[in-house]
Amino acid sequence: MPHVLFLGYLLTVSMRTVILSFVGRKYYHPTWKRSKLREIKKQLLFSFYLTLDSILNYINSSITTPIVARVLGAIYVGGYNLSFNVAVNPPSKISPIITRVLFPALSKIQDDKERLRINFFKLLHVISYINFPALLGLCIIAKDFVYLVFGEKWLFIVPTLQLLCIAGAMRMVANPIGSLLMAKAKMELSVRFNFVKTIIFIPVLYFSTIWNGMVGAAIGFLICQAINALLSYFFLLKPVLGNCIVDYINSFFIPFVHTLPMILLLLVCDIYIDKISLPFFILKIVIGGGVYILTILISPNKLLAEMKGLFRQLLLKR
Repeated sequence: MPHVLFLGYLLTVSMRTVILSFVGRKYYHPTWKRSKLREIKKQLLFSFYLTLDSILNYINSSITTPIVARVLGAIYVGGYNLSFNVAVNPPSKISPIITRVLFPALSKIQDDKERLRINFFKLLHVISYINFPALLGLCIIAKDFVYLVFGEKWLFIVPTLQLLCIAGAMRMVANPIGSLLMAKAKMELSVRFNFVKTIIFIPVLYFSTIWNGMVGAAIGFLICQAINALLSYFFLLKPVLGNCIVDYINSFFIPFVHTLPMILLLLVCDIYIDKISLPFFILKIVIGGGVYILTILISPNKLLAEMKGLFRQLLLKR
């Protein structure tokens, strides 16, 4: 059975490569000629760093599972992976989409440092405005979600899910930095940084899992994401964009402030509506979502005003 899955994936990748090759000929048709190695040295190094960075990223994001399996056993691996797939994986799927769109856009302005900085931090704000309400809202109503979606026997994963929701929100803030480094051809910075992270993350995750089981593993992952968010500025952003600590902090602090009214109201709802049922669960989502949308609409924030203006223009065109 595993070999069938492998062949299916291989066929999918092969077909996609062939289709993209034919479609891409409309936009760029390479001419084949003999080249000296030194002429393509930069491209080869960029590809090497990009591949190595992807491998290290995969290790850093997946290392918790074998650690939990080794320390706690299969049952807890299932619970942890279930929480991880709900809180961390879905937002992470947005990252490749952002990278594909953002990389060429940032590449065009790579030599204009000021425009690059402004547009990059605008993107970080937008990502935070999308992910914070979804993940922090799920963190508050996690018990209702787990009970209604997975059943009562899975309620033991609620604390883990809540911690991973916070970790997932922090992780998404730093994810688009990869697109910036690709645009500036600075992938060697990311490789070095990911290597340092691997050295730090493995012992943190291992000892936190030994300390407090599955919840400890989630706490360890949260600590790792906090370290990642902090060190990303010093190792990656500052060398590329210069001193931009205020912009970086604002890119997640301002969206978090806009999410606070929703969080506070959901906490009140969770206290007074303690019965778990589908109608009450939907009601909490509607209340939380409504408050967040209202907060965005009445906010005087300049970036939000710009986004609302663009949205109105799109509606008028239709």
